[in-house]
Amino acid sequence: QEQLDGGGLTLHSAVHRRAEVEAVARDIVRKTQDEGLRYRDLAVMVRNAPDYNDYITAVFADYGIPYFLDQKDAALHHPLVEFIRSALEIAAHGWRYEAVFRCIKTELLMPDDGRLTRESFDILENYALAAGIDGNRWLTRSQWKPLMRDTLDGDPAEAREPDIRLLEAV
Repeated sequence: QEQLDGGGLTLHSAVHRRAEVEAVARDIVRKTQDEGLRYRDLAVMVRNAPDYNDYITAVFADYGIPYFLDQKDAALHHPLVEFIRSALEIAAHGWRYEAVFRCIKTELLMPDDGRLTRESFDILENYALAAGIDGNRWLTRSQWKPLMRDTLDGDPAEAREPDIRLLEAV
């Protein structure tokens, strides 16, 4: 532990991260009890937060120290980023099933009027899987037809009313 002049900055280093966090916790307890500081008056800064988060969570809980971990979430899986990535993948590599449904599942295509819901996108996904809609088949109108069921005799059955309604919904 090293106390630096001006501003009450204290540096801690130890043999491993847990010992370092425990030293910080003891210092926080001392500052709140002996110097009359409040928890909100204190901040702990580390070079790489993910390396310390588990230790801070465990040690601060043991010491009864309230805390808030302020860190940036990785933007890679943010819905807008995923929407843009999957839309670009669709444009660059064709209408591959995985890219189309990653784009849809961001829910950024859902209008506010309630006409389309997550359930309607689930119906579309189930239909696309059952009908083999992938790649350029998304753009080929003849691929979009009622799902046909085979009888046990191997003869194709006629499209039933529920299958026709499903296609209309899709």
